[in-house]
Amino acid sequence: SIQEVEEELEMVTEKKEKQKEVFEKRVVALYEAGETQYLDLILKSRSLSDFLSSYYVISELAEADRSLLDELKDKKSKIDLFKDFYEAYGSGDYTDKKEGVLIDTIKEVLKEEV
Repeated sequence: SIQEVEEELEMVTEKKEKQKEVFEKRVVALYEAGETQYLDLILKSRSLSDFLSSYYVISELAEADRSLLDELKDKKSKIDLFKDFYEAYGSGDYTDKKEGVLIDTIKEVLKEEV
């Protein structure tokens, strides 16, 4: 039903907002630290092992940032999909059969996020 889809959408939206807050804090921290912090960390390496370790940590942080940004974009797309459907459904542009298929599809997409 539409109510179930709305409840799932609310959960996904809350999760997206929490991830967005984490990402925003991360961006602020990166800005405050500046790019030179990473360069300093690598240049201050005392051995090849230390250098590789520092490089690995920096690479992992960058990958985590990219992953978080990708998740946020994906969640936004899914939320937009639901909103588009909801607007069209509310205007009566769908038959009962199409409505059922769309509701099932949106519920399946949203379940991936819960």
